Amino acid sequence: MAVQMVPTLVVRGIIQGFDYGYEPSIDGIQYDGKLKLSSYGAQMDWRPPLVPLYVTAGIFANDNHYSLSVTPTGNVEIGNKIYTPAQVGTLSSKAKFDDVAYFLGAGLKLDLGPLETALEAGVYSQGKPIVDYSASGSLASNPTFQADLALEKEKMSQELKPHQYWPMITLFARWKF
Repeated sequence: MAVQMVPTLVVRGIIQGFDYGYEPSIDGIQYDGKLKLSSYGAQMDWRPPLVPLYVTAGIFANDNHYSLSVTPTGNVEIGNKIYTPAQVGTLSSKAKFDDVAYFLGAGLKLDLGPLETALEAGVYSQGKPIVDYSASGSLASNPTFQADLALEKEKMSQELKPHQYWPMITLFARWKF
């Protein structure tokens, strides 16, 4: 939904979501993963008169996150030590980002009567990942094992840190009433 506030200013409400399954390898451990992109918010476009280019900025409620898990079938290195599958159990991790994300971008729009098409690109800033990491095996509450899990958690945080900025490109069409 979009509302033209003045001839050069448009405010848009946006809802977006996408789920993606993948199998990342982080620090030599192969995970089953799921990326869930989910956000809603508003963007404001500044559209100069007689120019098809525009600049846009927005703010979004952000629920983007990664869920990762693995149940090793062989020995695995956690932190700096080797552990058996029974000692590790299932490794589970969830990485989420800030509850609010900001967007900055630019677009090109073309009007064909009541039909408007646009190509838009930009980047979301969603904050550094907040990682939870746990294991369910026989050593799950062991202090030494917990210290090694903390090392893995830090490695995972570093691996996901570039995702604090999420690129976006959109091609869309809308009918103006």
